[in-house]
Amino acid sequence: MAVGQVLLWGVGDAAPLPGLVAGVFVVGWMFGSLFWAIPTLTMELFGARHFGVNRGLVGLSPAIGGYVMSTLLAGRVYAAHA
Repeated sequence: MAVGQVLLWGVGDAAPLPGLVAGVFVVGWMFGSLFWAIPTLTMELFGARHFGVNRGLVGLSPAIGGYVMSTLLAGRVYAAHA
């Protein structure tokens, strides 16, 4: 996922489309692969006793991270450069 973030960070103004497409593809691919691997990792790391609760908490992390990144961080970056 870090490779995709670096690709997105390096997108220039001259020809942004190829870098943007590559970065979005890599980030989407990695996010999708983590999405199916998370239940297995949760079971292995925390055990099966409270799997439902642990999976629910782990499942909230993209929502919380998306909120933080889209409202707090992106808003501050936009305000700084607008």
